[in-house]
Amino acid sequence: MNPPKPNGLTQIEALRAKSIAEKQDRARREASADAVDELWTVVAAYKPDSTVLLLKQGRMSDDWYEAFESQHTDAHMHLEPTTLLGTLSDVRASAAKQFQGKNPTDLTIRVVLKKKES
Repeated sequence: MNPPKPNGLTQIEALRAKSIAEKQDRARREASADAVDELWTVVAAYKPDSTVLLLKQGRMSDDWYEAFESQHTDAHMHLEPTTLLGTLSDVRASAAKQFQGKNPTDLTIRVVLKKKES
């Protein structure tokens, strides 16, 4: 049984509250980044000899992800959509480092920018 904490929360309740606060903070940071076009969705296709990353500015719809998967049917694994925050150069460098796969010398990064309204 979890003993009560001084503030009246058990350890499990405190961890749950912390998790909820972290999710809310992430959602706020993503909304702020999206407002200034610094929210990116990253997906990857891992092939035997190469890796293909797609960086899409903003959130990626399921249709985009399905199209990406259908273009890379020879991949042995796909990375589910993941969000990164920052400028294009920061996100590109971070994505290349985090998701490069087994062969870092054969990495293709495609970038899809939001359409600017005139």
